[in-house]
Amino acid sequence: MSEYERKFQAAMGELIQAGVWRLNANPPYVRLMRKLGFKPRPPHYVPFSRIAISEGIWMACAFGLVSWLLDWHPDLHLNIDVVISVMVGAFFGIFMAFDYYATRKKHKLNDWQSL
Repeated sequence: MSEYERKFQAAMGELIQAGVWRLNANPPYVRLMRKLGFKPRPPHYVPFSRIAISEGIWMACAFGLVSWLLDWHPDLHLNIDVVISVMVGAFFGIFMAFDYYATRKKHKLNDWQSL
């Protein structure tokens, strides 16, 4: 078993023992990345800034695309849509990072290096 697999299994055990829902401990995007051969950490073990940026970027892109497809107005400038998408992404990213951070502190989870 590799060092990553050992740490990942220890993290999953710690999260489940702490009472974190399995779907929250191992979200679908982590499972997908693992099947594709990447080695992602569970989100509770990722630094605040990296969670805020990654969650914010994908949400801004998804929100912008859906907004553009469902509610496109030729008279509305594209830069307004971009600004709104970036603001939604930033809010979502910071909220998700804070949620994972608060859960990590509430359950007194170890950091990734000490697993």
